Amino acid sequence: MSEFLDYDTLEELKKKAVEAELFDPDKRLELFFRIRHLRGKVPTSASLAGQLRQDLNFLNQTPAKDGPPPLLIWLQNARPLVADTDQQDFFEALLAEKAGRPGGAKLPAAEKVHNEAVLFALDDMLPSGYLAMGFEASRSVARLRTPRFDGGARHPSTAYWGTGWLLAPDLLITNHHVFNARGEGEPPAGAADFDLQARNTEAQFDIDGPGAASPCVAIQDVAASDAALDFAVVRIAKVADRAPLTLSSARVRIDAGDVVPMNIIQHPDGQPKRIAIRNNLATASAGDDLRYFTSTLGGSSGSPVFNDAWNVVALHRGSIGSRVLNFQGKKTAMVNLGTRILSILDKLPDALRKDMALRP
Repeated sequence: MSEFLDYDTLEELKKKAVEAELFDPDKRLELFFRIRHLRGKVPTSASLAGQLRQDLNFLNQTPAKDGPPPLLIWLQNARPLVADTDQQDFFEALLAEKAGRPGGAKLPAAEKVHNEAVLFALDDMLPSGYLAMGFEASRSVARLRTPRFDGGARHPSTAYWGTGWLLAPDLLITNHHVFNARGEGEPPAGAADFDLQARNTEAQFDIDGPGAASPCVAIQDVAASDAALDFAVVRIAKVADRAPLTLSSARVRIDAGDVVPMNIIQHPDGQPKRIAIRNNLATASAGDDLRYFTSTLGGSSGSPVFNDAWNVVALHRGSIGSRVLNFQGKKTAMVNLGTRILSILDKLPDALRKDMALRP
């Protein structure tokens, strides 16, 4: 079986990873992001450092399948965890080599250097405050953990992850199916169980990294919900230290040839908050739906979908099969799907809309 790294490089990686203390159990969850299906297949070790070495041995011998090599994904996940450490340069150099980044390649001698230009259709030059605006928006996004009730009795071990966000100072919104707390193909929860599940959901802000913790925000009652549009709005105690997200009052239009980037802040699989930024292009907009390409997982349901002004344009709810499309040179028959925020607002009574912030 071909290996991603040769023996000496792998041994050096193990050494640097241990020195950077990547054996921490919370960091291990981060390191297996996007390859979580492999975590349970790794042989176990009695020590944390030994387990880290086992992880690297296993991933180095696991071939790529419909994507990058698993060890390359691990290295990419490790990048923020080794930032500002003595091991950062080693990881950066290894990533540059294995990911095929140019790393400062020289222009061919015969090439003429031209004045600067915008490349391709999407201009990636944005105002310097763009990232600060995104960070501020992220503070209003919460991780949700919804328990299951059957006939009024709480299931002892079953819970479902989701994402929610502040729609108003005392209102939080997510998908209807998050509070429904049922698997695919199961009948929906009855009204009483749905209400119990919503009111007993654990909502936590500021879950921004491994080991992060914050108090749960109490959910008081369900203020509005709609299974067809897949949204549910609940009342919470007012969160004083962060503002509700700003909603876009304009419909997203995607004309032929348009390149319309979207941003999504989410808690995939209940993990610490992640931002899918700009490289998520809207592909269709019709009726109540907005379709786009991005990276999401279970637990991303209920995430806000932003435009480049960090105004919410849709509520992410899942993915859907579609005609085969081309995205970044690859064919895909699946796209992600969100409910337009304007369609949701049309369903809400004026009493709930009064404290919401809308911008063009």
